[in-house]
Amino acid sequence: MNQIEVQIFNIGSDKADSTICMPLPVLRINPKLLPAHISKALESQGISIEEIACLDGVNGTILDIKGSKSRIVVSIYPADSAGAPSSAQSAPEPAPGPEPEPEPEPEPEPEPEPEPEPEPEPEPEPEPEPEPEPEPEPEPEPEPEPEPEPEPEPE
Repeated sequence: MNQIEVQIFNIGSDKADSTICMPLPVLRINPKLLPAHISKALESQGISIEEIACLDGVNGTILDIKGSKSRIVVSIYPADSAGAPSSAQSAPEPAPGPEPEPEPEPEPEPEPEPEPEPEPEPEPEPEPEPEPEPEPEPEPEPEPEPEPEPEPEPE
């Protein structure tokens, strides 16, 4: 399946200000899926989206329009399985200008040393069970005091 890619560059910039990629059959079915600012940029140059969508069997950059304030690049290419341009197709050459300085590569962080595995703690020896204390002998109950005998009543 072919993809369409539209890039809009500001003059003097190497980096695209806007980029859109979509399958060409989707553009054929509904050209209104293309973002409005890209459609307007193409239409302002007299380019019909519907005509571009009908270009089947064409590969590569089909338009490279340089205006006073912007540059529009339209490309059609076969998509690989990841949906990106194939390796045979490259991005358009940026406008000549000073080359940007390459960003310094970040230094890789040192890998942390693996923590040593803790040694297993020795199993504690079981404490000897204390001998049970002997139960105290119950105190004998005191014998009740005998009741005094009643005195006989005088008659």
